[in-house]
Amino acid sequence: MSYALSGVRPIAPETRERILKAMSDLGYTPNLLAQGLAGKRTGIVSLIFPVGEQGMNTTEFEYVQGAAEQARADGYHLLLWPMDPDDLGEMQRIVAQGLVDGILLMEVRSFDERIPVLLETGVPFVTIGRPTDADGLTFVDADFEAMGELAVSHLVSLGTRRSAL
Repeated sequence: MSYALSGVRPIAPETRERILKAMSDLGYTPNLLAQGLAGKRTGIVSLIFPVGEQGMNTTEFEYVQGAAEQARADGYHLLLWPMDPDDLGEMQRIVAQGLVDGILLMEVRSFDERIPVLLETGVPFVTIGRPTDADGLTFVDADFEAMGELAVSHLVSLGTRRSAL
């Protein structure tokens, strides 16, 4: 059965279909943690985000929703992990325990102490936000400079002669 689920070794398509049908008939759902122990892969990526007094705003929620949809499309589960950005020990424990295959680090600071910790662990990660020193890092970020230029250009194209921010 494990070969039918993991695809590690080739099996006949008819055999795979019989196994999947039997699983469906029996209501069997594979145990994700057991699979992780056996294969060194949990199938979980974590989105670490700071806990704020105001909760999550609409823009932040859109990042979370996009990450969840893409994780699902890639065969992963997304674990939301609210965490104080200054609690480096908590983040180290997540990684050391092997709970996740990768991390999305949200609300990155210009000089973010979490980045060297993650680099040291070797766990794959992406930052949502760009630190000052982004050399060698993978990140996504909104280009506020380009947005400002687009907004002003649009106003000018509408005939606006004076504007304020």
